Parts: sequence; C-alpha cells; structure tokens
Amino acid sequence: MKKFASILFGMLIALAAGCGFPSNIDLSDGHVGVIYTDATKKDSEFVVLDKNGKVTDSHRIRKMGIFQIERGPRNEWLLPVRFDGYMAIIRPDGSLSETTVLDFPLDIAVHGDTTVTGFNTAFHYGTVELKDGKTSKKRELPGMLMAVSVDEEYVYVFGDINETHGKLYVLEKDRLEIHKEITLQQVVPDDILPIDGKILLTSRSDQSDFLTLVSKEDWSIRQINLPYHGPQYLLAGDEEIFVTYALGNHISVLDRNTLQIKRNIRTSDQAVLNVDMDSRHLYVLSQDQNDPNPTGNIVGRVGVYDKQTGKRVQVFELPNKRNMLVQDLIVIHPDVQ
Repeated sequence: MKKFASILFGMLIALAAGCGFPSNIDLSDGHVGVIYTDATKKDSEFVVLDKNGKVTDSHRIRKMGIFQIERGPRNEWLLPVRFDGYMAIIRPDGSLSETTVLDFPLDIAVHGDTTVTGFNTAFHYGTVELKDGKTSKKRELPGMLMAVSVDEEYVYVFGDINETHGKLYVLEKDRLEIHKEITLQQVVPDDILPIDGKILLTSRSDQSDFLTLVSKEDWSIRQINLPYHGPQYLLAGDEEIFVTYALGNHISVLDRNTLQIKRNIRTSDQAVLNVDMDSRHLYVLSQDQNDPNPTGNIVGRVGVYDKQTGKRVQVFELPNKRNMLVQDLIVIHPDVQ
C-alpha cells in the first residue's frame, strides 16, 4: 500500500509539472517581472527581479510564444499564449493558473472590469472578444487584428487589411456592433491609446514618422509628426504621453494636452523592445541581439530611466535561459515609490 501511494504521489507530481504551471511565484521582493519565451517549442519562463536587478524567483511555463504581459481587471497579470489556446494568469499573491481562450491571441487590453482580446482566426479575418465580469461577446472582423483597446464607450480594433492600408473598427461596447469604420494609411498596426476624447494610433512601418489622431467628436483624422520612424508603443502619464520606436534608441515625450514634443529620451545602447513605467521611471527592455553593442553573454537588459531628466539610473542584465528570448516586462508595484 505504501509503495502504491508513493507511485501515485509521483504520478501526481509529474502531472503537475507537465501542465507547466507551478503553484506559486514569490513576488515579495520583486520589483520587475520579465517574460522569456521560445517561439518554436513549449518553453517560457517568468523571472522576478528585485530593485537591484537580482533574480529572486524564476518559474518555467511550458507554453510556446508568450509575448505580452497585461495588467488585468483584478490586479492580476494576463499573459496570452500566442501559439496555443491558453491565457496564463499570475495573481497578486503569486499564484499561477491558466484558462482556455481562442487560438492565436494577438493583443489584449483592459479598462476597468472589461478585457478585450484580438485573435487571428483565419488568414483574412480575426475575432475580437469582450469579457465583462461573467459575460462574453465575440465578433469576427476582416483583417489581422493586431491591436485592440477599450474605454468607457467603445472597443477599438486596428486591423491590417492589405499592403496599402489598415482599418480602425470602432465597436459599440455593449453589443460589439460597428459604430464607425475608418480607413488608415498605416499598414502595420501596433498600439491604440484612447485618451482625452481622442484616439492615438501607431505603426512601426519604416515609412511612418507620425501618430494618427482620430477625434471622437467628429471622427476626423490628422497626423502628429514625430522626429523618428517606426512609432510603436504609447504610455500615458498624468501630463505626458511616452512614444517608443520599434527597436529604436529614443523615446519621445509629448505634452498630453497639446501633443507637442517636449523632449526626447535617448536609450543609448538599448534598442527598445518594450517599456513599462512607474511614477518616476521608465523601464526599458531590450534584447542583447538587437542592441548596438551586443555581448552575447546575456539575453537582454532592463534600463531604468528618470522620466524627467532622461538619465539612466540603473541597468539590469538578464541571464541567458535555454534558447529563449525576453519579450515583455512589468513593474510589479508601479504605485509604490
């Protein structure tokens, strides 16, 4: 009987390990979390760094292609698994779980209790899903739905239609019916930021050196010129908007009211892959292979920059882990000084 119990216990442990999710991650000393992933096999890892850049915990997730970390409606973190029908979830207490979703999630956005996800359903169309509490709605739309967002009124979906243009779908939040369909010049959608009665959109296309601004008042379109090509991600502060450029080494800081450029932050030896922020600092993630002076000894870096002066105050080197690359990061306690 004892032998049988031992075998049974061993089988349960093996089964738990096979699911790819440990029961808990220690976030107690964590300052920044980084996701590593492999795009060719089921191998990812979430790494926790303290304020000095020291790894305090690290757990393997046996899923393929995790490229995004998004803050969820209940302070959890959502990690869509690109090449599988799963969403990894890390809760504030460090517990991990997974939930099934449609295949090929491309982008996820959260506003209040509402979560919106865009999926690449087929070659010529995708699916947008809205979850609000226990309710769920879905709608199919033409194009590859590369970027999504949501606010109090609408769901926004930025679709890559063909080689000459993209489309912004504005959907009624309660029914996902199309409220407005706007043709755009950008063909490689990246980010959508609804803010202050406007919608800002980016595209990393080499020809793009502007933001697209859509007015919610009359749905008119105009361009906000930028000093560099390939704008990619938008982060909103109380008074400023931060614009990153795809694998560029600058971040533009715009006045939130006027949308005029106030300054540019140079990230020197870091080619910006992703960025997060707290009240005082920007946290810039870069991959060593894309940085101007790669060493080959590490997989990437997290640079910490003062938002006002642009000075880099810290840099954390990220160790190599198997054949994975770093893809996204998150500040664990963004409101804590």
